[in-house]
Amino acid sequence: SSRSGLDYRVNDDVLTYISYSEGFRSGGFNGRNQNIANIGPFNPEFVQNWEVGMKGEFMDRTVRFNVAAFFNTYDDKQEEIIEPDGFGGSNTVVRNASTAEMKGWEAELTWVASESLRIDANIGFLDAGYDSYNADITGDGIITDNSGLNLRRVPEWTWGVTGVYSVEMGDGVLDLLASYRYTDEYWVEVKNDPRGLLDDRGVIDIVASYEWDWNEKQSMKISLWGRDITDEVAFNSAVTIPGTIAFAGVAGGQQYGLTISGKF
Repeated sequence: SSRSGLDYRVNDDVLTYISYSEGFRSGGFNGRNQNIANIGPFNPEFVQNWEVGMKGEFMDRTVRFNVAAFFNTYDDKQEEIIEPDGFGGSNTVVRNASTAEMKGWEAELTWVASESLRIDANIGFLDAGYDSYNADITGDGIITDNSGLNLRRVPEWTWGVTGVYSVEMGDGVLDLLASYRYTDEYWVEVKNDPRGLLDDRGVIDIVASYEWDWNEKQSMKISLWGRDITDEVAFNSAVTIPGTIAFAGVAGGQQYGLTISGKF
């Protein structure tokens, strides 16, 4: 892999940059397959990445704002294809079957609103697609043009915001945190089976904690927390086995708890 770039500092608080990098993902074998013809090997995949961006601090350095745009191209991209093995089971076959492009932008903001309050926010947009994808993805021995399929695990929009409020209280510090994280819908199934389109999902987490020192070396912390408090239960994975079954994993669900920790 390699990387090169140029930086330009507009002033003491603003830095702009442009960079180009190349990388690869190693090839290998899939030794779990029962059919020796589908074990491999498969070759490395390669990626080229352009990025341009800005990092800045504003309003007496109480605001930090970073933004970047990127463009990635993949060659010999490795695709995992599940196909019947002819014996009632399945093989996961990895082939260097496609080329793809990904472009988008992302931004992040930190605002120290006061001595007690800090707000963090981020947002990202991703546009991804195949340039070419010619492969047998059903196991019938026929190579087809699949460039119209959607890439897996590439939500178009992601964003989130977190607020942290800290205040001295008694002999310690009380911290209150609330966060919201959103992920757009995205595909997880290689052939774009409708069961592999996961819904968009927004998650709210909250934490209230109090930490105090017993002495110079010992401290105690008590945290009351809630995760996914709106109970946004959804699938986070899905796999379909041609001619047999489909199964999925589940994420989310309300969780509440109390954590007690210390330094001794």
